[in-house]
Amino acid sequence: MHPSLSVMLVLADDPLRQRLLQAISGIERVTMQRIFLDFEEMTQAVDREDAILCLADIHRLPSPAQTAQWLAAFPQLKLLILHPLAAEARVLAYLQAGAMGHLAFEQAEEQRVRDAVRSLINGEAYLSPTIAGRIVDVIAQRLSKSKDGKEVHDLENDYTLRKGSRHG
Repeated sequence: MHPSLSVMLVLADDPLRQRLLQAISGIERVTMQRIFLDFEEMTQAVDREDAILCLADIHRLPSPAQTAQWLAAFPQLKLLILHPLAAEARVLAYLQAGAMGHLAFEQAEEQRVRDAVRSLINGEAYLSPTIAGRIVDVIAQRLSKSKDGKEVHDLENDYTLRKGSRHG
């Protein structure tokens, strides 16, 4: 059995915030804690012992490198990036920095938010269905520059099977 998670939101958009709060309120083992306007402010309030799920607006996050440092300092923090559909390259940078998933603003309806939160609770990644394929394509393009084509194919298939296919 997985422990309970405290949820922190890092966003300013009121209509999106209301949708997220409504979706989160019906999930077992999840307790809504606080809403922050800034990721750094949230990290200062985090107890290093608590299991935390953070849903953060990509526009409210520090750079991917700084986010990676925060995630390394807080290994119990599970980060879900919230973003506009057109932000694939930025989303990929945050996934590489350690975020466990992402969800497009436009797709943040109640059931999809619950699916994303449950995935992260269970230690699984969550990729927003509409752009998951495009993110895999970006990864594949970056990997195709590697010297071993077989390795690229295996990594692309592994990434798709583990992280994207069950949510598309």
